[in-house]
Amino acid sequence: MTVLRGVAHARALGLAAVATAVVWIALTLGWETQFAVEVRFPQQGRGVGAFEIAAVLLSSLLPPLTPSRYGAVEFLAAPGSRALNAAVSVGLTLVPLTCMPVWLLSAEGRDPFEVDYPSGAGYAGTLWLFAALGQLLFYAGGTLVCLLGTPALWYAVVCAQQAFPTAPFLRDLASGLHWQTGPTVTVVAAVIAVAVAWFGHSIPRSAR
Repeated sequence: MTVLRGVAHARALGLAAVATAVVWIALTLGWETQFAVEVRFPQQGRGVGAFEIAAVLLSSLLPPLTPSRYGAVEFLAAPGSRALNAAVSVGLTLVPLTCMPVWLLSAEGRDPFEVDYPSGAGYAGTLWLFAALGQLLFYAGGTLVCLLGTPALWYAVVCAQQAFPTAPFLRDLASGLHWQTGPTVTVVAAVIAVAVAWFGHSIPRSAR
Protein backbone atom coordinates (compact mmCIF):
# COMPACT_ATOMS: atom_id res chain seq x y z
CA MET A 1 0.00 0.00 0.00
CA THR A 2 2.88 2.37 0.72
CA VAL A 3 4.15 1.89 -2.82
CA LEU A 4 0.74 2.55 -4.39
CA ARG A 5 0.09 5.53 -2.16
CA GLY A 6 3.51 6.90 -2.98
CA VAL A 7 2.94 6.82 -6.73
CA ALA A 8 -0.57 8.25 -6.44
CA HIS A 9 0.75 11.02 -4.20
CA ALA A 10 3.86 11.71 -6.22
CA ARG A 11 2.33 12.45 -9.58
CA ALA A 12 -0.42 14.60 -11.01
CA LEU A 13 -0.93 11.98 -13.69
CA GLY A 14 -4.36 13.31 -14.59
CA LEU A 15 -2.90 16.66 -15.63
CA ALA A 16 -0.17 14.90 -17.59
CA ALA A 17 -2.77 12.78 -19.40
CA VAL A 18 -4.87 15.84 -20.29
CA ALA A 19 -1.84 17.77 -21.56
CA THR A 20 -0.70 14.78 -23.62
CA ALA A 21 -4.17 14.29 -25.11
CA VAL A 22 -4.40 17.98 -26.07
CA VAL A 23 -1.00 17.85 -27.78
CA TRP A 24 -1.97 14.63 -29.59
CA ILE A 25 -5.19 16.23 -30.86
CA ALA A 26 -3.32 19.31 -32.04
CA LEU A 27 -0.75 17.07 -33.72
CA THR A 28 -3.46 15.07 -35.46
CA LEU A 29 -5.14 18.21 -36.75
CA GLY A 30 -1.92 19.94 -37.75
CA TRP A 31 0.16 16.99 -38.91
CA GLU A 32 1.27 18.90 -42.03
CA THR A 33 2.80 21.73 -40.00
CA GLN A 34 6.46 22.21 -40.80
CA PHE A 35 9.01 24.93 -41.33
CA ALA A 36 12.55 25.21 -42.56
CA VAL A 37 15.47 26.54 -40.53
CA GLU A 38 18.08 28.23 -42.69
CA VAL A 39 20.72 29.94 -40.60
CA ARG A 40 23.63 29.53 -42.96
CA PHE A 41 23.52 29.53 -46.74
CA PRO A 42 23.96 27.62 -48.99
CA GLN A 43 23.67 24.71 -46.55
CA GLN A 44 20.63 22.47 -46.89
CA GLY A 45 17.72 23.78 -44.83
CA ARG A 46 16.86 21.91 -41.65
CA GLY A 47 13.25 20.81 -41.81
CA VAL A 48 11.25 20.83 -38.58
CA GLY A 49 8.10 18.72 -38.51
CA ALA A 50 4.95 18.72 -36.41
CA PHE A 51 5.92 15.67 -34.35
CA GLU A 52 9.20 17.27 -33.28
CA ILE A 53 7.41 20.43 -32.18
CA ALA A 54 4.78 18.42 -30.30
CA ALA A 55 7.38 16.25 -28.57
CA VAL A 56 9.44 19.22 -27.40
CA LEU A 57 6.26 20.91 -26.19
CA LEU A 58 5.45 17.87 -24.04
CA SER A 59 9.05 17.77 -22.81
CA SER A 60 8.66 21.29 -21.47
CA LEU A 61 5.13 20.81 -20.09
CA LEU A 62 5.21 17.45 -18.32
CA PRO A 63 7.91 18.10 -15.67
CA PRO A 64 6.19 21.25 -14.25
CA LEU A 65 2.81 19.50 -14.34
CA THR A 66 4.05 16.43 -12.45
CA PRO A 67 6.45 17.55 -9.70
CA SER A 68 7.34 15.22 -6.86
CA ARG A 69 5.03 15.61 -3.90
CA TYR A 70 6.71 13.11 -1.63
CA GLY A 71 6.65 13.90 2.04
CA ALA A 72 8.58 12.56 5.04
CA VAL A 73 6.35 9.47 5.34
CA GLU A 74 7.19 8.25 1.84
CA PHE A 75 10.84 9.16 2.29
CA LEU A 76 11.11 6.92 5.35
CA ALA A 77 9.15 4.11 3.71
CA ALA A 78 10.60 1.06 1.98
CA PRO A 79 12.84 1.71 -1.05
CA GLY A 80 10.17 0.16 -3.24
CA SER A 81 8.04 3.29 -3.05
CA ARG A 82 10.94 5.45 -4.20
CA ALA A 83 11.85 3.00 -6.96
CA LEU A 84 8.32 2.95 -8.35
CA ASN A 85 8.08 6.72 -8.11
CA ALA A 86 11.35 7.05 -10.03
CA ALA A 87 10.06 4.56 -12.61
CA VAL A 88 7.00 6.74 -13.17
CA SER A 89 9.31 9.72 -13.68
CA VAL A 90 11.37 7.85 -16.26
CA GLY A 91 8.17 6.69 -17.93
CA LEU A 92 7.08 10.30 -18.30
CA THR A 93 10.25 11.03 -20.29
CA LEU A 94 9.08 8.42 -22.81
CA VAL A 95 5.70 10.11 -23.36
CA PRO A 96 7.05 12.67 -25.88
CA LEU A 97 8.19 9.76 -28.06
CA THR A 98 4.52 8.88 -28.63
CA CYS A 99 4.24 11.95 -30.86
CA MET A 100 6.04 10.05 -33.61
CA PRO A 101 3.50 7.19 -34.02
CA VAL A 102 0.60 9.64 -33.57
CA TRP A 103 1.99 11.73 -36.41
CA LEU A 104 2.62 8.68 -38.61
CA LEU A 105 -0.94 7.41 -38.11
CA SER A 106 -2.35 10.84 -38.93
CA ALA A 107 -0.18 11.20 -42.04
CA GLU A 108 -0.86 7.70 -43.32
CA GLY A 109 -4.59 8.09 -42.82
CA ARG A 110 -4.77 11.27 -44.90
CA ASP A 111 -2.00 11.08 -47.48
CA PRO A 112 -0.30 7.66 -47.39
CA PHE A 113 1.64 8.18 -50.62
CA GLU A 114 3.22 11.51 -49.73
CA VAL A 115 4.58 10.76 -46.27
CA ASP A 116 8.29 11.40 -45.79
CA TYR A 117 8.98 8.80 -43.12
CA PRO A 118 11.53 9.73 -40.46
CA SER A 119 14.14 7.24 -39.29
CA GLY A 120 12.73 5.95 -36.03
CA ALA A 121 15.84 5.28 -33.96
CA GLY A 122 17.62 8.54 -34.64
CA TYR A 123 14.60 10.74 -34.12
CA ALA A 124 13.57 8.81 -31.00
CA GLY A 125 17.00 9.51 -29.56
CA THR A 126 16.54 13.22 -30.23
CA LEU A 127 13.10 13.33 -28.64
CA TRP A 128 14.16 11.36 -25.57
CA LEU A 129 17.24 13.53 -25.14
CA PHE A 130 15.13 16.66 -24.81
CA ALA A 131 12.57 14.93 -22.59
CA ALA A 132 15.39 14.08 -20.18
CA LEU A 133 16.81 17.59 -20.44
CA GLY A 134 13.36 18.99 -19.69
CA GLN A 135 13.34 17.16 -16.36
CA LEU A 136 16.87 18.30 -15.62
CA LEU A 137 16.05 21.94 -16.39
CA PHE A 138 12.94 21.78 -14.21
CA TYR A 139 14.78 20.50 -11.15
CA ALA A 140 17.74 22.78 -11.75
CA GLY A 141 15.89 26.01 -12.42
CA GLY A 142 12.17 25.57 -11.87
CA THR A 143 9.06 25.87 -13.99
CA LEU A 144 9.96 28.93 -16.06
CA VAL A 145 13.41 27.59 -16.93
CA CYS A 146 11.88 24.30 -18.09
CA LEU A 147 9.07 25.92 -20.10
CA LEU A 148 11.39 28.33 -21.89
CA GLY A 149 14.74 26.57 -21.74
CA THR A 150 13.73 23.22 -23.24
CA PRO A 151 12.39 24.57 -26.57
CA ALA A 152 15.16 27.20 -26.68
CA LEU A 153 17.85 24.55 -26.27
CA TRP A 154 16.21 22.36 -28.89
CA TYR A 155 16.01 25.22 -31.36
CA ALA A 156 19.67 26.05 -30.73
CA VAL A 157 20.61 22.46 -31.63
CA VAL A 158 18.41 22.62 -34.74
CA CYS A 159 20.16 25.82 -35.86
CA ALA A 160 23.57 24.28 -35.18
CA GLN A 161 22.64 21.21 -37.22
CA GLN A 162 21.74 23.37 -40.19
CA ALA A 163 24.65 25.78 -39.93
CA PHE A 164 27.40 23.24 -39.17
CA PRO A 165 26.22 19.84 -40.50
CA THR A 166 29.71 18.29 -40.47
CA ALA A 167 31.04 19.91 -37.29
CA PRO A 168 32.87 17.55 -34.89
CA PHE A 169 30.68 18.52 -31.92
CA LEU A 170 27.61 17.34 -33.83
CA ARG A 171 28.92 13.88 -34.61
CA ASP A 172 27.83 12.55 -31.22
CA LEU A 173 25.16 15.09 -30.33
CA ALA A 174 23.43 14.58 -33.66
CA SER A 175 24.09 13.88 -37.27
CA GLY A 176 23.97 17.30 -38.84
CA LEU A 177 23.21 15.74 -42.22
CA HIS A 178 20.28 13.64 -41.03
CA TRP A 179 19.08 15.62 -37.99
CA GLN A 180 19.26 12.62 -35.67
CA THR A 181 20.82 12.05 -32.28
CA GLY A 182 23.44 9.33 -32.09
CA PRO A 183 23.38 6.37 -29.67
CA THR A 184 26.08 7.78 -27.39
CA VAL A 185 24.06 10.81 -26.36
CA THR A 186 20.86 8.78 -26.24
CA VAL A 187 22.44 6.53 -23.59
CA VAL A 188 23.66 9.59 -21.69
CA ALA A 189 20.11 10.98 -21.82
CA ALA A 190 18.80 7.72 -20.37
CA VAL A 191 21.30 7.90 -17.50
CA ILE A 192 20.36 11.54 -16.85
CA ALA A 193 16.67 10.66 -16.84
CA VAL A 194 17.13 7.86 -14.31
CA ALA A 195 19.46 9.94 -12.10
CA VAL A 196 17.14 12.94 -12.07
CA ALA A 197 14.14 10.69 -11.42
CA TRP A 198 15.83 9.00 -8.45
CA PHE A 199 17.59 11.93 -6.84
CA GLY A 200 15.17 14.64 -7.89
CA HIS A 201 11.71 13.14 -8.08
CA SER A 202 11.88 10.52 -5.34
CA ILE A 203 13.49 12.56 -2.55
CA PRO A 204 11.50 15.40 -0.96
CA ARG A 205 13.26 18.75 -0.94
CA SER A 206 12.82 19.03 2.83
CA ALA A 207 14.95 15.89 3.31
CA ARG A 208 17.91 17.03 1.21
